Amino acid sequence: MIRMKTVSLVHRLSLVASIVVVSTVRASNGPDTDVTTRPAPDVESPRVLHFRAALTTAGGAAPFYLDILQGADGATHARIINGREVIDLNDVRFSDDRLHISIRHYDAVIDAHARESGGRRDRLRRRYVGTWKKRIGKDAWSELPFEADEDVPYRFPPGPRVEGELERSVSIEGRWRVKFSKSDGPAIGVFRRTDEGAIEGTFLTTTGDYRFLSGDYEAGRLRLSTFDGAHALLFDARLDGEDRLVGDFWSRDVWHETWVAERDPEATLPDGFGMSEPQNDIKLSSVKFRALDGTMRSLDDAPFRGKPRVVEIFGTWCPNCHDAAEFMNDAQQTYGDRGLVVIGLAFESTGRFERDARQVRRFIERHEVKYPVLLGGRRPDGDTRDVFPFLDRIRAYPTTLFIDGAGRIVAVHTGFNGPATGEAYLALRAEMERQIEAILDADKASSR
Repeated sequence: MIRMKTVSLVHRLSLVASIVVVSTVRASNGPDTDVTTRPAPDVESPRVLHFRAALTTAGGAAPFYLDILQGADGATHARIINGREVIDLNDVRFSDDRLHISIRHYDAVIDAHARESGGRRDRLRRRYVGTWKKRIGKDAWSELPFEADEDVPYRFPPGPRVEGELERSVSIEGRWRVKFSKSDGPAIGVFRRTDEGAIEGTFLTTTGDYRFLSGDYEAGRLRLSTFDGAHALLFDARLDGEDRLVGDFWSRDVWHETWVAERDPEATLPDGFGMSEPQNDIKLSSVKFRALDGTMRSLDDAPFRGKPRVVEIFGTWCPNCHDAAEFMNDAQQTYGDRGLVVIGLAFESTGRFERDARQVRRFIERHEVKYPVLLGGRRPDGDTRDVFPFLDRIRAYPTTLFIDGAGRIVAVHTGFNGPATGEAYLALRAEMERQIEAILDADKASSR
């Protein structure tokens, strides 16, 4: 089995060279760090400033917690907090007048200035107003208004305290079968109330999950949000009877859809191993991709040829792909001595080699990637067979291929259940480990 990591949620000021997502994965009945409870500051950080930040979507504010840490060594760091997830950032400029955070691994930036009120800046409680901006294409950007207020004690503003008997008695916790209005596929919502009363959860879909959502449920209203540097998500729903939710979903600056959820403890999704068809009549050596040094390589070049391989199709712009990278690292370290080779194949936003290679290097640095990564080019909008003919279609990022020593694709998994999904994450890791064991055992048997 691949060893699960136990990672502290405490910010590590010694991490200067990379940006790290720190999360705790636990069983469903284990202890948690609640969204309202910030990790204790590092002993090397004598000054920690707490902010309630938000990006303004078409549906309103998508809030998150933001801490600014100023170390004794003069270094300034930031951390984005969404319930059990803490995202550490170290490219930060902070003063009484300005807040600037570079989220390099997503090619995004927050830039804000102190708000002036009556001709003077409020020195007692800081407030910053500005923008979040992220590259989403060759010449395209996504941009949302940003604000951050110091020492605000809530994530969402408290709602009215008048509640009906039904709303007081009905629990939101558990598993819900979900239908999003603009999606043909099913989804599952999983929610739990923390000891402090906050709501944490996520939505699982056939292509991935919505990662760590945090918020509240009161007076029959469920509000959840997250911001990971790449995406701002906002969910707002009302209880409709004891076992039904009706809500809205907003993402970044352009996306809105409605959704309906029915309580269903047995809700399931299609098997991610049955969604894509490998095209084994096409040789792996027939298509070449660019390495980060500019040379052209195929998936059957030395040192890959003749070895069991796991190929991870991903994009640095994709949060689920960042989650999957941790598993891929573990797989390479655990099974590398038995002959396994993990290969990353990145499809990026611009198709400009210098920029895309720079983003991949940032991805490698952030996750301390131990396996080779190639560039597939610009992320295709339509038919993916022109750029990757080994599958009938790339349906999701990431997509994982399991290839035996003879170069035959024996299994394909579409999407990834990340740490926010809890038991689903652990189950997927276990199944991927079984697939790896199978191609290693087959290779060993064929070499006898």
